[in-house]
Amino acid sequence: MLTSITNRVNTLLLVLLVLMAAAIIAILANRAIAGPLDPPGPPASTMHTLDQVYGSVQNVPPSWDQKLNASNGAAGPNPPAGCNSDRFTCVMTSTLCTPTCVTQAPAVLDRETGLVWERVPSSSVVDWLTAIRSCYRADTGKRQGWRLPTQAELESLRDDGVSPPPALPIGNPFGGPLTGTFWSSTQDLQTPGLAYTASFQVNGDGRDMTDGSVIHNYWCVRGPTSKE
Repeated sequence: MLTSITNRVNTLLLVLLVLMAAAIIAILANRAIAGPLDPPGPPASTMHTLDQVYGSVQNVPPSWDQKLNASNGAAGPNPPAGCNSDRFTCVMTSTLCTPTCVTQAPAVLDRETGLVWERVPSSSVVDWLTAIRSCYRADTGKRQGWRLPTQAELESLRDDGVSPPPALPIGNPFGGPLTGTFWSSTQDLQTPGLAYTASFQVNGDGRDMTDGSVIHNYWCVRGPTSKE
């Protein structure tokens, strides 16, 4: 009698386990065929594609294999000369009326690289650590997140087709102490006390390594980086 009851209980438990397993399989199968998770149609109004974010002339995100024209920008002064060419777009703009209205353009988007530069570099000459700290504390365009550029990023502004090289592209919208020597955040691998610098509009190579205690100009940039 006891053995018969035990067998019935075991059979009942086995049936319940089979039913539970079937139910779980059915739920997983329904999820698998529920269809794609991506919403249909174009992005919502608050979403932007990469093309919209970077505004590339070729309608593709910025790539280091691009070579865009910088000489077809605005004539100035409102917006400043050189703004909104194929390569350089003035961003973070605002209008100041006192009473004449003037467009202020504190920053420039380089469409070739996707980096945002201060339109007018600092006129201060400081040592390397002060340059790094100054960019970290900058609020150009009422935005945070500025930093000292790497050597490669500074070099990306050079146009060796301009004579005498190195020089910034003809027609660029930048202003200020552009003939100075600028700190980069890149240190020499063998001598950490030395940091790389770059110069523009000078007759020479434009590259150098300098002791961090020497004073130079600095030019802050905004954008992601993988190395200092």
